[in-house]
Amino acid sequence: MDEKIYALLKGFYSEANLVCGSEGVFQSIFYHEARKYFDQSQIWREQPVNGGAIDFCIDGGEKIFAIEIKAGANGHRNSLAKMKEVESKGKGLSHDLSKLQFFASESTKAVETWLICVDLSSLGIAFNKDDIAYYSELASSYGANFSYASQLENLFYCWYENGKCCIELNFSDSGIVSSIEDLLSSARFWYQFFDETVSDFGPECSHVGLLYHHLRKNGLNYNQVAVEVFFNCNKYGDRQYRIPDLAIFDRRFNAQFQLYGDSKKIVKNDQFKLPSLVSVVEFKGGSSFISKPLKERERLIEADIDKMLSHIIPNIQIASLSFSKDSVQSKSIYIFVVTDFDKRLEPLILNLRERVNGKIDIRWIGDYL
Repeated sequence: MDEKIYALLKGFYSEANLVCGSEGVFQSIFYHEARKYFDQSQIWREQPVNGGAIDFCIDGGEKIFAIEIKAGANGHRNSLAKMKEVESKGKGLSHDLSKLQFFASESTKAVETWLICVDLSSLGIAFNKDDIAYYSELASSYGANFSYASQLENLFYCWYENGKCCIELNFSDSGIVSSIEDLLSSARFWYQFFDETVSDFGPECSHVGLLYHHLRKNGLNYNQVAVEVFFNCNKYGDRQYRIPDLAIFDRRFNAQFQLYGDSKKIVKNDQFKLPSLVSVVEFKGGSSFISKPLKERERLIEADIDKMLSHIIPNIQIASLSFSKDSVQSKSIYIFVVTDFDKRLEPLILNLRERVNGKIDIRWIGDYL
């Protein structure tokens, strides 16, 4: 196995073993770990392919590593359980494997494909030994490597061309940041983030992943940052206003970013999240967004500001009332990030800043170029 991929998987699983959240949470962890071994320009998100997109493609020089990740909650359930359920309909892991196979067949460079799975104990373990054996053999039939970890174990398994291995996890804290508020107000922090974003022409999730990486790189731990965190989960299915692109928590949070109440969607769980919530961040940008006409982009930006003013703030304002003693925050921080550097957006950005009157910190890439 390639040394960098070995180290990447070990680091990824070591953190993935400690959290429960959306698939986006696990993809963010994977990207953060990948940046330890590969440059930003070597990592591509959501690469289009027949039948969908590949989660990650990493240019390793002599070959490309094409990677599909299946982890986290699909709604209120373990996504691996959902994959088993729809396998007979051609929508399960075999669909992911077929995408990898097609990508490899079309590439002009050698491709090594991986299917990576994480089973979440708090949502109910999905794969038994027979399932693991089945999917490892299925992956092999598609020419792919297969890797699997259960949160009930302190190791992970890999099946690849030259055999099978079992690797122990190792976890160490990445450190702490003295003040999240100071970090989020730091011009240096935003310059560093936007400096990478301007050369990233991927989808919006790629920009969200970059911010996750920069927050982690600057001292926030695995339990403090997550994408697609559900709030007001008793209204699951009503995605509007209740799933910020990124949320930041204080140091005491337990990394259970997804649902509580025995994973039942009817049980409120905001009471567990709000006391530790420090900030919510919404994004507008990415390849799909910037391809739209200017007027449509302006409308979408303004609509998101309206959403934050009218819904997110009232829903989570209680978070500021019960911070732990180790938090220096006095109120929740609301941030709106625009990664579209079209200078024609400047009048709208200035107008919106005046309108929100400090309630939302609007960060526009155009201010940093």
